[in-house]
Amino acid sequence: MVIELLVGSGVSAVAGFFLAKKLDNAKYEVLVAEAKAKAKVIEHEAEILLKNAKNEIAQKELELKKHYDSELSKVERDFEKKELILQQKEKELNESFHFETKHIDAFFSFLAPANISMQKTYEKLMNEGLKAFENSFQQMLNSLK
Repeated sequence: MVIELLVGSGVSAVAGFFLAKKLDNAKYEVLVAEAKAKAKVIEHEAEILLKNAKNEIAQKELELKKHYDSELSKVERDFEKKELILQQKEKELNESFHFETKHIDAFFSFLAPANISMQKTYEKLMNEGLKAFENSFQQMLNSLK
């Protein structure tokens, strides 16, 4: 009877060992499955965050492109306006120049019989201007001393 009891307790100890080992393996598999599920959830959340970030970047790029296009068209319009104004002023100056040139030519042709030429008058005026500048500069230097 003691032998039966020892054999029975030995068998139950071995059975308990194998049962405990199976339960530990089952617990381990459950923990591994939970970890895999959590990893998939984390990966899915990361993918969603990445997708949202990409969408935000694309939206910002679109906003910046719209702003750039708007500013570019504004600058182009301003440039065209200024170019038209410049062309108009150039036309006015050309007309004024031709008008003034005709008057100056008429004036000097009127003075030509008196032996006054445009070149001589120009040189005389330039010399007077240069002398006036030299005198002013000399006075400035004297006042600094």
